[in-house]
Amino acid sequence: MNQKLNNLRQKLSENNWDAIIIPCADPHMSEYIPERWKCLSWISGFTGSAGNGIVTKDFAGVWTDSRYFIQAEEQMKDTGFQLVKLKVQHAPEYVKWLEETLPENSTIAIVGSTMGITVYRLIQEIAKQKGIRVVIVEDFWDEIWLDRPAIPANEIVEHNVVFAGKSRSEKIGEVRTEIRKAECDAHFISTLDDIAWTLNLRGSDTKYNPVFLAHLYIDFNQTILFANLACISATLEEKLESEGVVLSDYTSLPSFCSIMENGKTILIDERKTTVQLLNALPIGSKIVNQVNPSIGLKAIKNPTELENFRTTMVKDGVTFVKFLIWLENAIGKEKITEQTMVDKILEYRQIHPEFVEPSFSTIAGYKEHSALPHYSPIPETDFEIQPEGLFLLDSGGQFLGGTTDITRVFSMGKITEEERTDYTTVLKSLIALSSVQFPKGTSAISLDVIARRPIWDAGKHYAHGTGHGVGYFLNVHEGPQAFGTGANAILTTSMEEGMVTTIEPGIYNRGRYGVRLENMIITVPSQIVNDLEFLRFETITLCPFERELINEALLSPQEIDWLNDYHEMVYVRLFTSLNKEEFTWLKERTKKIESSFREEQEYLIRG
Repeated sequence: MNQKLNNLRQKLSENNWDAIIIPCADPHMSEYIPERWKCLSWISGFTGSAGNGIVTKDFAGVWTDSRYFIQAEEQMKDTGFQLVKLKVQHAPEYVKWLEETLPENSTIAIVGSTMGITVYRLIQEIAKQKGIRVVIVEDFWDEIWLDRPAIPANEIVEHNVVFAGKSRSEKIGEVRTEIRKAECDAHFISTLDDIAWTLNLRGSDTKYNPVFLAHLYIDFNQTILFANLACISATLEEKLESEGVVLSDYTSLPSFCSIMENGKTILIDERKTTVQLLNALPIGSKIVNQVNPSIGLKAIKNPTELENFRTTMVKDGVTFVKFLIWLENAIGKEKITEQTMVDKILEYRQIHPEFVEPSFSTIAGYKEHSALPHYSPIPETDFEIQPEGLFLLDSGGQFLGGTTDITRVFSMGKITEEERTDYTTVLKSLIALSSVQFPKGTSAISLDVIARRPIWDAGKHYAHGTGHGVGYFLNVHEGPQAFGTGANAILTTSMEEGMVTTIEPGIYNRGRYGVRLENMIITVPSQIVNDLEFLRFETITLCPFERELINEALLSPQEIDWLNDYHEMVYVRLFTSLNKEEFTWLKERTKKIESSFREEQEYLIRG
């Protein structure tokens, strides 16, 4: 690692750069990026999915948020890099550091193909005030990363309209309507999930997200897909072109921009577009910076997508029944590690023909590892699980009919009252937001506090967001809605009918254990009162909660009613897909909890 850092500093010296910014990013502003663009990970050792690095002649640091503090400290030990803790998740706080640290007349280098326009403008503004020069450079990493992975080039396939619910022609038409509303002539899209959704196509160029490398250009006369043509079959090529989608090579985008008609008004989302693309546009172009229309369009799932989501949740629910029966029979009788858990949940998901791949790197933490929100086992840290303590599993799958994301905490045995109290508190938090009714137009972020209230009342707190939008056989973290902050969140977004979102509060006791519980929900109509339309959430995740970990005395009658209704739904939705052993197991795990509080009240009333 030190040699890598020395080689980069040599590059700085040769070009008279005083600092270089190394974002965790690719040319498409993706969250999960192909190996080729994991430059920050390669040079620093930090493998988290969110971070920004800066290297100067005498400093090297990585800015990341609380989800990764412990991981970053461990991974960057003896690399020459140091952790800089973000105060606000996803905030570009490193820009302020540059302003305060670099002297006047310094030069900051950025690689234009992996730097977003929004952050670039912020850097420019601060640099101008301080007399600092910002230079946009070509991707030079091949010069020091000699075995750098190649650009991925995997097959691009069609996502059948049976699953998608709308044809690509309909979706392109919807995007064009939004372009017209924005009073623009054309629209460039670089975000891979937006392109995949718009064209009903999928790929495997990025791990966990079924997308492919591409850019998309749409105006009122043509739709051009810039992708690796070798990845598109002749049959699919013919079908796309028959529907008005012109194919061009992935590398030809700059050439296309150079011959574009001057003076066009072009819609781009500067948060999701690189400086390289901006600079490729004709000088006379008028830029309208607006959220990609496809982000809002794909967030509202159509009836086919919603029904397929519900069906997919049955498959995921069956997966967990099989997994938990195996776990109960195996714990204390055979060697099980955190990695065993990861492999086993994958094995049971793979039973389903529509399963494609995991939707993210499975988080599987035992005891103190469960207190690390984004911990994934590696051979050096893989704990063996004993019949005691808590185990946290946060996992998900990419299915043709939807994307899943679920977190549960399981008792391995010998549970303490503190663990039961924390588990029940997090469950109360989940129930609080799951059962809320709210007026249409309410922002997602304003609902966040509802989930946090029970945990705050207990004198505890969690630093991550409470929930995020979920893609439909696309990115597991999808905007624009989020309960709290998120990488893809637009904080002004209101919750709309048809949105699919997660709720995932937690409590983390560093060095001992952590609890997080997560369900997926659909926003649905509730009722109309005095002409005011209210919405609510339909929970679609199907997995019982751990009865041994619930302190029933801490639950109100209303919370017990919610839990009983939820468990009844899990039972009704799953039992026809189970064999006799699984059916018997589920029936026991979803039995009703009786409220002693309610019984006492009824006794007093009768008395």
